[in-house]
Amino acid sequence: MALTQVTGGVIASGVTITNPTISGYLNLPTGTTGTRPGSPATGTTGYNTTIGQMEFYDGTNWIGTYAPPTYSVNYL
Repeated sequence: MALTQVTGGVIASGVTITNPTISGYLNLPTGTTGTRPGSPATGTTGYNTTIGQMEFYDGTNWIGTYAPPTYSVNYL
């Protein structure tokens, strides 16, 4: 992916890094579940307004980044 230096940050395929310092922030692509890319590359990341969280594509499924952890307890 080619990066282009611009004033105030870097733009790469819709991703903008604003004020790239410790206090800067990253603007991710935003959309709904229905507007996800048709053939996303593994690692595609964005903010899904339908579910209200960031998600990424793992090559098979869209995974919400705020999914609660799963615990397993074994008793003797």
